[in-house]
Amino acid sequence: MCLFYENGKIYPVEIKKTASPNVKDIKSFKVMANYFQTIEVGEVGIVCTVESVLPLGQGNKIIPVNYI
Repeated sequence: MCLFYENGKIYPVEIKKTASPNVKDIKSFKVMANYFQTIEVGEVGIVCTVESVLPLGQGNKIIPVNYI
């Protein structure tokens, strides 16, 4: 997991070697959000081998690896 910090928010990003991530793959982000109670957690991203940006639950995104 990587954490990016910008404008007072933390943006967690996970890198997976899959083309079909699911909501279970972001469970650890909820634990992390409880840990950083004084810092707002922004959108969550999973970078993987998909072709285009896709939604993953509310406010979360699946991001193609070729975007980075």
